[in-house]
Amino acid sequence: MNPDQPNADDIAATTDDSGMPPFTLRMLLVWVAICAVLIEFWRQGNSRSEDLAWDSLVGIKLVIWSAGLSGLGLRIWWWKQGRNIPWQPGHWLLCLVGCVGLSPILSKLVLEIFWRIDPYPNPVGLLIQQSFPYVFLLAAVLAIWGVIFFAPMRHVWTLALFPEAITRSLSLVLELYFAIFQPLLIPSGSTTYTVVIWGYGIISTISPLPILILALWDGVMNEQPRDWMHWAGVAAWSLLMLYPYLAAVVLLLGIQ
Repeated sequence: MNPDQPNADDIAATTDDSGMPPFTLRMLLVWVAICAVLIEFWRQGNSRSEDLAWDSLVGIKLVIWSAGLSGLGLRIWWWKQGRNIPWQPGHWLLCLVGCVGLSPILSKLVLEIFWRIDPYPNPVGLLIQQSFPYVFLLAAVLAIWGVIFFAPMRHVWTLALFPEAITRSLSLVLELYFAIFQPLLIPSGSTTYTVVIWGYGIISTISPLPILILALWDGVMNEQPRDWMHWAGVAAWSLLMLYPYLAAVVLLLGIQ
């Protein structure tokens, strides 16, 4: 046998390195573990609530974030192992769900740490504490825009990201405006403010439509096989976009 000729094991390893690994029990356990840690972390950091509906909503959001964090962690792990696994659109969506979830998680973690170290900070310390959530929110916004402009995927898939990128950018701008100028100085009656608020509401309302339409179109028209991580990313991003609707339904039921 020619020593320079690759054997069957080498060929199989090369094939495995370039293909998506099957979903395994270990991956499921990682997701469950991240869910458990996040739920316990959130429970410890908040006062006990007797509203089962709202607690369920928070749990749903944490499950969605944990799915994104699991996907993000897997992609990083495979990259460190040197595995050349092709990216599909859903992979980017799943990783973005993880990035979006990291923003409030890290904000809450940092504020908890600051509270334990210095519960009554001076004005400078308070300013530093209040700045971290904006930094993490900015990082999440930049991650979404980065995928839109630089990720090697078909441009049609960026339509699923544009609504969230725009609404999060507007949210960041408004929050910074509120923090700098204080609520009493907000020009609530100005035309610009009205347009921004209405635009934010309209874009937020239609944000689930692009990903739902794209998922149906891709499932019917696309001839390229999609792996489990792609569909996990599509499902996670869809649930993230539909979450405000779930919250609105719970709010309406609570009022009644």
